[in-house]
Amino acid sequence: MEQNKSENKSETDRVSRIAQHVEGGGVMQRSNAAAELVARGKLESVKWNGWGYRDTYFKSDPNTGNIALAGKRYLFSGKILPKFRDFLNDVVNIDLSSTTPPQTNIPIPAAIRNDKFLTALKQDAPSLYASVSFEGDERLMHGHGHTCQEIWALRHGSFPRLPDAVVYPTEHQEVETIVRLATQHGVCIIPYGGGTSVSLALLCPENEKRMILSLDMSRMNRVLWIDRQNLVAHVQAGCVGVHLERELNAYGVTLGHEPDSAEFSTVGGWIATRASGMKKNTYGNIEDIMIDCKLVTPKGTYSRMPVAHTHVQLPDEHTSSYPHIPGGGVAGVGGCVGVCGVSLRVLR
Repeated sequence: MEQNKSENKSETDRVSRIAQHVEGGGVMQRSNAAAELVARGKLESVKWNGWGYRDTYFKSDPNTGNIALAGKRYLFSGKILPKFRDFLNDVVNIDLSSTTPPQTNIPIPAAIRNDKFLTALKQDAPSLYASVSFEGDERLMHGHGHTCQEIWALRHGSFPRLPDAVVYPTEHQEVETIVRLATQHGVCIIPYGGGTSVSLALLCPENEKRMILSLDMSRMNRVLWIDRQNLVAHVQAGCVGVHLERELNAYGVTLGHEPDSAEFSTVGGWIATRASGMKKNTYGNIEDIMIDCKLVTPKGTYSRMPVAHTHVQLPDEHTSSYPHIPGGGVAGVGGCVGVCGVSLRVLR
């Protein structure tokens, strides 16, 4: 009997501690982001018309014909790949003499402005309003994902509709402010994590006449708590996969979620797309790793209280097509993930 009471108290204390983390009761506030992936820094570091960093590409030696990987980021960067040309010619059957240079400019449609929304945002959150950008290059980057269709449009086509502006919140409360004012003034919102979508979820409807606002989460990149005793962490949704893993590893723990896009994709994007990773057989999919999240919607903010890692569903009218994950699997249609609690494993 006494043992059961002790076990129950221990479990209650554990759940209470996790709940405190999810409510933001921690003191650890560390950014795990590389500046090159935050706000306009991303424009300068990644390719505007393809996947990956600007400094990483294949280059051919005109004298020897050998192919090397440019840059210094990866294991094979700066090294000659002596068999690669033969592989491309003989196995993949690519004619390296045939090229289709991409366009250097792409037309940017005029932006639609909702002045009532912008005025309200300036009054309610001046610093947030100051982050709003109508720059064409930012609008273009936030107006597509990375399907073959979208990359072809970047290199050889155009986008008839793009986000009209981009905003960069830094706190969960700012996301709530943006969604509340957008709902009041008839502004469309498209959440943006790492831009790695392959479901066309970032494309803007061509005939949409309302202002479209891209809600970029890159400045919400902090690890709020790491609780190694209970193996949980509380993180902002804009945390990029590889940066988050690096931060966790420093404490001897791991998330274990490793999709192919982990170099650029974010925790919020994983939840919104119900992502899977290469280590799923050991660590599970994101719905197995996520304990709780706060989903900001036009109807309010919803979350799930963590109870010993069991799934507690929201009321039916507030659930997505995957009811055990608030906002999961709908690619940002139901709302925007702000912060989330995730389970960890000991790093071995």
